[in-house]
Amino acid sequence: MYKKTISKIESILGVDAHYFVSNGFLIFVNQLVSVAGSLITALLLANLFTEEDYGIYRYLIALTSIFSLFTLTGMSQAILQTSSKGWLWFFPYATTKSFIYSIGLVATALTAAIYYFVQDNLILAMGCLCISLIQPFINVYFQIFSYLTGLKKFIASNILQALRILTIVSAVTVTTLLSKNILYVFFVFMFAQMITSAIGYYFFKPKNEENETDIIMGKKYLNFAKHQSIQNIFIGVAQKIDAVLIFQFIGSTQLAIYSIAMIVPEQINSAVKNFTSLLFPKYSSYSLSQFRGSVVKRSKQMFFLLFSASIFYILISAVVINTLFPKYHDAVLYSQILALAIPTSVLYISQNALKSQTDNKKLYSIQLISAIVKTTLTAIGVIAFGLMGAVAAAVTASYVNLIIQYYFWNSSINEKTTLST
Repeated sequence: MYKKTISKIESILGVDAHYFVSNGFLIFVNQLVSVAGSLITALLLANLFTEEDYGIYRYLIALTSIFSLFTLTGMSQAILQTSSKGWLWFFPYATTKSFIYSIGLVATALTAAIYYFVQDNLILAMGCLCISLIQPFINVYFQIFSYLTGLKKFIASNILQALRILTIVSAVTVTTLLSKNILYVFFVFMFAQMITSAIGYYFFKPKNEENETDIIMGKKYLNFAKHQSIQNIFIGVAQKIDAVLIFQFIGSTQLAIYSIAMIVPEQINSAVKNFTSLLFPKYSSYSLSQFRGSVVKRSKQMFFLLFSASIFYILISAVVINTLFPKYHDAVLYSQILALAIPTSVLYISQNALKSQTDNKKLYSIQLISAIVKTTLTAIGVIAFGLMGAVAAAVTASYVNLIIQYYFWNSSINEKTTLST
């Protein structure tokens, strides 16, 4: 029965159904755990803390992401590529370099801590200090997931990720029930991330004696990681600039509302990103004709699926938010508008295609232009129109980003076609 169903799917969709069903199922289960974890955390914090405290917590999360941009964030991509080739020696080499390059994160977080301390905001000052001490370890240990994915050890990766999420949620839940101090909750959240990632890192990391480090190839991929990290600065700033601007210009309460409105659209976007990551190992070995045909076909299929999901969520969003977050009725309309951007998550297909070809020039151009557009639109929207301006900017920027992504992907394909003829 299973083989017949798989064969039918393959004939209709033209995909390696067994590969996507088996590995996709694991990602689906892991995504359910992730969604449940995010939802439980949001339910506890949003309902048991004030809107202002929850807004502060979300702001600290945003600062964590921004400070992390001043590290070798692109190293995860380099680890993914090298481990997919079986070069196990690169992982210990990469993690050592990543830890050394964490100095930027520590410096920016400590600077922010001093700034908020001078401003007599002890909560944010202590939060930034916490980030400077713990986040470098989290970033390094978390790279074990890229290593496992590159080796196609999806079962181990997803089980580890699920256990990690369950542990973090449990720790945050206990802390929330015992304390009404949002700073304690943030510290426990950070510490739990570090411990759970460290366990996975030390359990699955390769033994150094398995391979001798290839210094020449190590430097090549380190250089690739640096280029990717520069691109990630633009991506990261664009992704979190809305939270920073909302907090600074219209307050933590408005950021709390915005965060609730974003919960479902963000989770769907994350699910698509994780699922399409399965394409990366496939695309790395595709011919040019396979490459072009797959991206076009999968993009059309995914866009239709995501469009349907967007409409469905818009119809049920009022019930979902009013039931789970009764204090945040104002978030309903904003969430419905944000759901209009769900179909743009299809861009991860072409993004994985470009990454598999290590087309740094195109990737750099995409991230730079998209980041400028998102940052500009968000700044104008928040300052001129408040929270609705931020929401409108997020949706508009998503579609602009989609157009930019596929324009450069098509350009890359055309260039490779010209060179091959």
